[in-house]
This record gives sequence, structure tokens and C-alpha cells, in this order.
Amino acid sequence: APGETVTVAFQVTVDNAAAGTILRNDVALTSTDGRGVQTTTNLDPLFVTAKPSADVAISATATPAAHPTDTVHYSLTAQNFGPMAALIGDHGEPSAHVAATLPVGITPDTGSLPAECSASGQVVTCDHNTTLAIHTSDPATDWVLTFTGTVAADSPLGLRTLTATVTSLTTDD
Repeated sequence: APGETVTVAFQVTVDNAAAGTILRNDVALTSTDGRGVQTTTNLDPLFVTAKPSADVAISATATPAAHPTDTVHYSLTAQNFGPMAALIGDHGEPSAHVAATLPVGITPDTGSLPAECSASGQVVTCDHNTTLAIHTSDPATDWVLTFTGTVAADSPLGLRTLTATVTSLTTDD
């Protein structure tokens, strides 16, 4: 009716291919008056920047068999499968963060930890303070962390499990 306002709202889902790009929304409003006459009005386009997106993953290897007092060698590899690089934060926050919990009875050798890592009890944490590039066949695109741990003398024999996670400030669906 004359003077009436109509609000139209909608949501869209942005796929990974559009991550980090500028999206243009074009709106054309078509109305029909009481006599059946149609009028189309093109509104100014709306531009929105889609958030960056990175798919980070981690894998780990360790010495396959270790006995009490042995040294265990760990290698953690964080990778980014894109579609974009994992970026550092606006205030210098790390682009990726790794947390690895060593099995009970194994203590991380703090002297063997990479510079970006620290240990508290069984937990080793590491912060990647540069961009984590998209994984390619070039191993330099991956973030590899190697360190050692010592099996306690009184540690029982048996299966030991390392738990590792990687997170990123960049959205990871």
C-alpha cells in the first residue's frame, strides 16, 4: 500500500573458491503497481570481502619402539591445503598454533625444542609467527617441528599415543 515499507533479507553461503575475494551483489527491484505496470530499479551494488580460508592439518611420526630411558624422536608436520595461506593476526598473533601432548611417561627434552616451541609438563606448544603457505610439492611450504623426549625409567612398556592439533586464525571449515 502507499507508504508501506517492505524489507527483504537473505543469506548466502560463500564457498572456499571465493575466500579472500571481493564479492559483488547486484540488486534489481521490480515492482508492479495497481494497474499492472512493472517498474525495475537497479540499486547500487553492494561489495563484501569474503573472509580468508585455510585448511590446516597435522601429522606426526615418532620413534617406533622405545623402552625406559630411551630417547624418542618426534616430527610434527603442519600443512595448509588452502585455498589461501594462513595469515598472522593483525596484532602479530601466530598464523598457526600446534599443541602436542606426549604420552604418559615421556618428558619432552626442552633443549631439543625448536625456538617457536615451549613445554609445560607433557604438553609442547608451538606458534608459527609467519604466514603458513599453501602446501605444494616443495617441503619448504610445510611447518616441520622436530624434538626429542625421554622415556622415564619406571615407564611401563606398551602402546603410547601422541595427540597433536593445529589451529589457525584463518577460518578453517
